[in-house]
Amino acid sequence: MDIIHVIGALAAGGAERFVVDLLIRLKAMRLSVGLLVLSSRYDATGARMKNLLHEAGIPFALGPTARVRFRTVFWYLRQLEAVRPGIVHLHTENTELVHYFATRLRQREYTILRTVHNTDLRLTFLNTLAMNSNKAATSIACSDAVEHRLEGKLHGSLVTIRNGINFDWPIQNNTLKADYRNSLSLSMDNYHFVQVGRQTGESLETSQKGIDILIQAWKMSSVGRNGALLHLLGDGNLSGQLRAMAANDSSIVFHGIRDNVRDWLLAADCFVMPSRHEGLPIAGIEAVGTGVRCLFSNIGPLKELGSPAALWSSPGDAGQLAANLKAVMTQDTAVPAEATEAARRRFGIESTAAQYRQCYLDHLHDS
Repeated sequence: MDIIHVIGALAAGGAERFVVDLLIRLKAMRLSVGLLVLSSRYDATGARMKNLLHEAGIPFALGPTARVRFRTVFWYLRQLEAVRPGIVHLHTENTELVHYFATRLRQREYTILRTVHNTDLRLTFLNTLAMNSNKAATSIACSDAVEHRLEGKLHGSLVTIRNGINFDWPIQNNTLKADYRNSLSLSMDNYHFVQVGRQTGESLETSQKGIDILIQAWKMSSVGRNGALLHLLGDGNLSGQLRAMAANDSSIVFHGIRDNVRDWLLAADCFVMPSRHEGLPIAGIEAVGTGVRCLFSNIGPLKELGSPAALWSSPGDAGQLAANLKAVMTQDTAVPAEATEAARRRFGIESTAAQYRQCYLDHLHDS
């Protein structure tokens, strides 16, 4: 096998969904690819990803335990020795750590590529040691903002290849919106805001997705009293605290992890992403490629999405976000169809995969 990608888990998350879409497209481009998943756990979205990998004929293996432990290192080492890939492509910090420990146990050189998926690299000493020791031949930044963050900090070359996805669903229109609301049992009489993202982090105040700020802004705006509903799709260790913040407000609805995010986007009036930091979020790409109105925080990666009809607020500014929640409900501004088509061309998986393919071919030829 020429190229092995490594991810932490088959679970709801932008990096994981991106990797699966990318592998399927690379396989269609006649590259020999496979996937190693360090954790044995998977959620509803992961189950869908497993089916997609099976259908595409892409070999993959799940790790021996739900949590990544030292046993995972031995399993990973055995997988690499069985496959002998030409390229190992790492994603996220835990894959860097496992690869570092495995190659300390058995001295064998691999051509390493990595993709960095976030501007906020809160690396521990071990994470930093692993990334520096792995000596990736090329580090791929998923956005211009990530590349700027990484300049001069990593071994090897640094390039930007923007995240992309497979747009296999239609652009939103009023007829489709009604159809999908009906399929999700959503009332046509309400204004529906949708937020998608992991409810995880060390604390609410430092969490990436800024859902705490969204709930604060929602209560400040009082839009829930005027027929609006806020649908939160996701789960994580902060879910309990977020639910406590939203207690006694029936207009805030927690749906947990869903494997039909695109149905929710087609049914939505507005997509909300008040993130404190990002890389180039898959959910944001999906939203601008669906043609739904967006409320974004004013950070570089979200600016790169190029949404012409978004309203912006400073990250952490609940007052400004509250004003935007109210404003978007009174505006009858449709997203121009040509802008949505342009977003699909820019962020389609075909263009992204072609750039990854060329990067792989360059390294395989060099070896």
